[in-house]
Amino acid sequence: MLLMLIMPVLAATIYGTIYDYSLNKAKDARVEINTEPKQFYISKNGSYAFNANNGKYSIEAKQYAGTLLKASATENVTIKDEGAYVLDLVLFPSLGEGEFEEDILVRDPFDDGKIDTIWILAAIAIIATLFLAFISEKAEYPQKAIRKTQAMNI
Repeated sequence: MLLMLIMPVLAATIYGTIYDYSLNKAKDARVEINTEPKQFYISKNGSYAFNANNGKYSIEAKQYAGTLLKASATENVTIKDEGAYVLDLVLFPSLGEGEFEEDILVRDPFDDGKIDTIWILAAIAIIATLFLAFISEKAEYPQKAIRKTQAMNI
């Protein structure tokens, strides 16, 4: 009779790995889930695990360098049944100002920051061609006008 009075608890385990934007396991990341009460975990080796009842939750991972937010990730998950849910998180660099701003920029490895000479030469060639076409058209116009005038006089 006592077993019938105990309300069954449907709980699930949410676990996964936290990666940085280079896809290496993130160290020293703080992972939090908005269960009631709120749970958080400091991941030293890039992994985490939480227990949660049925419902909708948000899992947030943050990585700090001192007091500056270095990278973060947020994912939503819906628990409908008991069991295990795997949710890997990828931390992306923070867009705020700070010492990690250079890490945020994605650079072309083949771009040395200089304008290629070929693009400059191509632009000069296009401008010169347009200029010459414009001048030659103006030079032909008076000749045509003179010929028409001479033809009318005859």
